[in-house]
This record gives sequence, C-alpha cells and structure tokens, in this order.
Amino acid sequence: MLDGFQALFVSVVGQAGHPHAAEFAAKINVPWSNQRCSQHTVDPNIKFTQEGLSDNKLAFLDCLVHVKEDLSLSVSVYRKQTHTDQYLQFDSNHPLIQKLGVVTTLFHRAETIVTKESEKKAEQDHLRKALHHCGFKNWAIDKALNSGGKDGKEPTKHSSSNSGRTASATIPYHGDLSEKLKRIFREYNITTHFKLVNTIRQALVHPKDKQPKARQSGLVYGIQCAESFNCTDTYIGENHLRNGYSNINDLVRALQNQRFMHT
Repeated sequence: MLDGFQALFVSVVGQAGHPHAAEFAAKINVPWSNQRCSQHTVDPNIKFTQEGLSDNKLAFLDCLVHVKEDLSLSVSVYRKQTHTDQYLQFDSNHPLIQKLGVVTTLFHRAETIVTKESEKKAEQDHLRKALHHCGFKNWAIDKALNSGGKDGKEPTKHSSSNSGRTASATIPYHGDLSEKLKRIFREYNITTHFKLVNTIRQALVHPKDKQPKARQSGLVYGIQCAESFNCTDTYIGENHLRNGYSNINDLVRALQNQRFMHT
C-alpha cells in the first residue's frame, strides 16, 4: 500500500532540509514580472510555505505520517490541536441513517488509514469514547458497524431486497413518527426518503431580499376598461417588466393611458 508513496514521500521530505530549500521558498514568494507584463503575476497575499518533519512526523490532510529510522512509513489519523471530537449529536432531529453514517465513516477511516494494528485499536477506542460524548449509545454504534461491516463498506443486509423495490416516497422528517412510517413502507417494498423541514438555515439564511410583487415578472394583471363608466370589460395580461417599465404599476398606468377598449 505504501511502497509507491513511500519512495516519493521520502524523496520529497528529504529535500526539506536542503540548504537551498529556504532560498527557493523565498524566491517563489517574490512577485515577478516579465517583458510582456509589467504587473505582478503573483498575488502578494499568496505565500508559499514549507513544512518539515517534526519529531519524525508530518501531517498530510487527515493522515499523520511517521518516518521511522529505516525510512519506512506508518500512518495514523491526524487531528489538529483545536479538534474537539464534536460530531452530529445523537438526539438531534436528523434521520437515524445519517447518524449511523457518521459512525461508519469514522470507523472506515480508522480501518483504511491506520497501518499499525495497535494504533488501529486505539483509534477505534477513541472513536467510541468521542461518540459516547455526542450521545451515541452502544446499540447505535454496533448497529452501524454490523450493518455496514467493520469498515462501513460491506453491503447491508437489506441490499438484496432494495433491488426489488419499485416505489419510493419522500416524507418530512419528524423524529420517531417518520422512522415508524419508514418501517411500515419497507414491508410494502417502498423506499422512504426523508426531507428536513423548518431548519435553522431555512429560517435564518436569506441571500437575497424578497422582491415585492410590484417588481416581479410573470404576474397576471387585469385592467378595467377606461372608455366609459358603463363598460364592464377587463383587459387581462401578463407582465414581463420590459420595454422600459421598472415595475407593474408603471405598466398598468401606461396601459390605462392608452385607453384600451374591447373589440
């Protein structure tokens, strides 16, 4: 697994201590110009940095690579010092399958990234402790691992029956009620999908101001005939807010001034 990556990693990391490494990093951070362009082609806010080994360890994404004395590599899970082990709370208003997905994802990472069996066991114990702090019960963790395999990637026990389902239903998620409906629908080979409603995002996040009706396009309007008081005909149309009209009120006034009559 690490044979191809190991040679490249040792080659690159070995250059970190090169006497010209700092000079190279300083050079690429200096804005430069050529004959065709007098402006800087590198943004002054972009700075390239170099990171060497610290205690024979180097962090790469969510991996912590350990370089041994014989230049062999071992990998464990990397967490920043500010990491708080806060995951999705088990008592939150989310479908159970999403909560179980958190468990399978974390354990899948521990199974595939960590190379040493002793560190793998320590990582799994750490995950169980962190999930317990988030309200996860042992039955939920075991359910996620048993249904998705030890690494969360094996087929679930319902995978064979899912292929025969021909109908699906999308319903709002309301805790235990929606979970009960899902189990009932499953008996009739109906796949259930949940849709979250009344979320904090829907209540607070509004990137654009709501356009008043007078400035909306595609509105259907009606104008009473202005030829005489005895005429009861009405002109019906749909606005597109073009031809110089900024809102529906300007359009209606223009049409009234033209004294539309019935034909």
